[in-house]
Amino acid sequence: MNAVTIPQFPFSPHSGQIQFLASKARFKAASAAVRSGKSTVAAVDMVQAAYNDLSHGHVNPVRGEGKNRRPAWHGLVVAPTYSMLAEPKRLVFETVGALKTDWYEAGGDLWLQGNILISFRSGDDPSKLEGLRLNGAWLDEVTSGIAPDLWAATIRQRLADFAPHSRAWFTSKPEGGPAHWFHREIVRRGTPSDPTYDPNYSHHTWTTAINPRISLDEIEASRAELPDRIFRSRYLASWEAPADGRVFEDWDPSLHIVSETAAKLRYGIALSGRSLRSMAKDAAIGFDPGFRGGAAVVLLDYGDEILAVEEHTEAGLQSWADDERERSWASVILGLKNRWQASTVIVDSEFPEMISQLLRRGLNATGAQKGPGSVRAGLLQVRSWLHPHEGQPRLRVLENCKQLVADIEAASWIYDKRNGWFVDGELNESIPSHCADAMRYALHFLVQHKPVTPRRFMNRMVGRSAGVFGGVRRVLV
Repeated sequence: MNAVTIPQFPFSPHSGQIQFLASKARFKAASAAVRSGKSTVAAVDMVQAAYNDLSHGHVNPVRGEGKNRRPAWHGLVVAPTYSMLAEPKRLVFETVGALKTDWYEAGGDLWLQGNILISFRSGDDPSKLEGLRLNGAWLDEVTSGIAPDLWAATIRQRLADFAPHSRAWFTSKPEGGPAHWFHREIVRRGTPSDPTYDPNYSHHTWTTAINPRISLDEIEASRAELPDRIFRSRYLASWEAPADGRVFEDWDPSLHIVSETAAKLRYGIALSGRSLRSMAKDAAIGFDPGFRGGAAVVLLDYGDEILAVEEHTEAGLQSWADDERERSWASVILGLKNRWQASTVIVDSEFPEMISQLLRRGLNATGAQKGPGSVRAGLLQVRSWLHPHEGQPRLRVLENCKQLVADIEAASWIYDKRNGWFVDGELNESIPSHCADAMRYALHFLVQHKPVTPRRFMNRMVGRSAGVFGGVRRVLV
């Protein structure tokens, strides 16, 4: 193995990255900012560790043949979902280069020179990780959906055979606040000043600004778009907890609630005769059936801005009726679709029969994306669109949507009494949120392909008709 060239870091590393690579701790954590190279560091360190262990004999005797042989060194890469494996997989492939000997895509197994095996698995099915004997494990995007039991009850035990030479790497954005299990169980243990410090752990952090490819202008654009605490978490690697329990901390009724007249003036729509839909690019209906009731919310897409225009909440209404003339949620949503020319109905994916019934009635219905971290991501999306940019939010609510307003104002994080802080990302599910959930489904559908940095409505001249007197009005936004 002396002829094997161990991969090096692909660009000049920052001091925090150098400390990560140099650390001799068994369990290394990088809770660094977005686009800061934390996953690159872990990919390089994992491959280097494999060949260092091989050279020192800290490996398993190779037995068997072909893809089912027992490897000399077995590493595991885990992400919350299969789709989230794409980036760590790409980084590992870039790191190993010509060291690759075989790749079995169906099983997610990569073989390298020296009988080294690196397997890629998603964390949404822990049963697929049972029975492994691991020399190393890398958990990526931990705060985006890796469950604490996946580490403590599954992967940690898979490293026992090769202890103390086996090791683990953790990489993630510092989301979820100090109450998140990753901070509590890993980050704190790797911080020398913390009472729970364990020398087997090390924690490293750095900001987005260390990435030479990310301009400061781009960072400042994100600062303007994101809620302040979210920006500090994502770009400055801050673990701070929410100051209070409000989920939508930027919500301001005087800014976000508008009348129909004000909305028409804003979007250049005649006050008499024309609907708010006339200038909208698209309309979507979010539907959260619920078990004791449900809610449907209609959103209009004006390109750079979204407006919630109608809600329907009702308890005891059946989902559908065999006789399509009878009143049901299916008939209510059909009425909303016709009234607003909505292109799509986005339904909580836990109700596939409801989706089927809407499809049978000619509605373009689809399930809301669900999975580890999907609620957190959806809430962040809503919060970003509520956040004022240049003094104006990109998401507003008509004043007639009273239950939606109530849901937004009531939404709260769970309070951790033991530590005295709110748990960022953990919703208090005892508070009803059907309307807010329905809005979240529709918003994600409408904005999922929009650019991150908004293009604002600029000052412009728009024509409007006010009763019998026509006129031209300058709209200032």
